[in-house]
Amino acid sequence: MRKNLSSFALLCLSCIVYCAYAYDFSAVNADNTVIYYNYMPDSLSVKVTCHNDSEIQYSGAVVIPDTVVFQDVSYPVVEIDSSAFAGDFGLTSVVMPNSITAIGNYAFSSCRNMASITLSDNLTRIGTNAFFYCQRITSLVLPESLTELGTSAFGYCETLKNITLPSQMASIPYEAFRNSGLTNITLDNISVIGERAFLSCGSLEKIRLGNQVDSIKDYAFGLCLALKEIHIDMATPPAITNETFYNINKSACVVYVPQGAVDTYKTTSLWTDFPNIVEEGSDGIRSISADHTQIVPVSGGIRIDSKTAAKITVFDIGGRQIYRSVSDGKQIVPLQQGVYLVQVQNNEGVGLQKIIVY
Repeated sequence: MRKNLSSFALLCLSCIVYCAYAYDFSAVNADNTVIYYNYMPDSLSVKVTCHNDSEIQYSGAVVIPDTVVFQDVSYPVVEIDSSAFAGDFGLTSVVMPNSITAIGNYAFSSCRNMASITLSDNLTRIGTNAFFYCQRITSLVLPESLTELGTSAFGYCETLKNITLPSQMASIPYEAFRNSGLTNITLDNISVIGERAFLSCGSLEKIRLGNQVDSIKDYAFGLCLALKEIHIDMATPPAITNETFYNINKSACVVYVPQGAVDTYKTTSLWTDFPNIVEEGSDGIRSISADHTQIVPVSGGIRIDSKTAAKITVFDIGGRQIYRSVSDGKQIVPLQQGVYLVQVQNNEGVGLQKIIVY
């Protein structure tokens, strides 16, 4: 890439944005945790904030009430303030009431020991960097009410393996999930996937794009080195750039498209870089003509019988190239037990075959 990919991370990790405003009042919740509050502009409701002394932090499990009483007045708790929990390393879990509708910028940034968070069912907005560098969250379901997701909201959440997005969300913003631990992602109703949205998600193996996607921006899936499957529900190829899939192994990635759309994808600029485009519902493996090349598993590897010159490339199930040669006869490729993809390129084109070595 033209820029240092780690510069943004280093900048954000070198400073934690703390709460800059004094709280209006504090109250003890049901489990004896002191929670700090600020009045909302209408003075009829409140938001959770932090102590203005950065040495005083939240820790352990925090349960936020839906209402709080102060000076004999009951106030609904409707927001999490910007930076409210930022850098609170002792925080392990948070439970939000359904009265919460918004989470502010940097609200939980660098809560690196927070392993669990229960979101409000009525949440509509998650701010910029809200969960940036939360290192213990592994799975999350975003509520259907959510319509706005801030940039880098879940950036560098390296243990976040699974996330479910709401159907109302129309776009994925800049670096929203950069360097997260996602293994697969479904983007059913997304129309725009922003720049670097999933950059360097090194464990991402499978992407499913719905029938609304129009464009996928620069580096959106760049350096997703484990990527093996892209499933697309649109017959018209979405617009991509030269850098959308920056530095992924396109030869080891199968693109699944709707029935009858294969030729369209194979003749559309930049999608032509993917040699393995097949119809959804197939096993994703284009057969290799037995008239020219046969590949069969044998004890300790595979045997290749090639009647014409062919480039042979073997990938493991993670998409890593482990063997490459030119064959025009019989040869044995030693392999350990496992599942492999064997790519053959000859004068017929490019084919891919799945082989299991026992």
